[in-house]
Amino acid sequence: MSLEKDDEGEPETLEEAGILEADVGARFDQQLTGIDPKLKVDIDPQAHRDLRPEMMFIREELRQAKLQTLAVRRTALKKLLLKDFMQEDCELKNIGHSYAPPDP
Repeated sequence: MSLEKDDEGEPETLEEAGILEADVGARFDQQLTGIDPKLKVDIDPQAHRDLRPEMMFIREELRQAKLQTLAVRRTALKKLLLKDFMQEDCELKNIGHSYAPPDP
């Protein structure tokens, strides 16, 4: 019976460790999102004031990843807006109106 009690204790410990890890990860993510991506780590001493020194080596990589994510979102939005514009222009042509002048 004592083995069963030990087995029951492990999942709680692992679960607690998982919760703690999630909390630490969420706090780190929150700190990173609060940092202006325009700040230069090697120039501005306040750019990393809330982060532990061992995390600083990945800060620039995370900043680059954030900028890449923004670029991907911008590209997707441009495609969506262009598609919407083309669809609206087609609908307007069908009723005799258009953004562009009619073809000769």
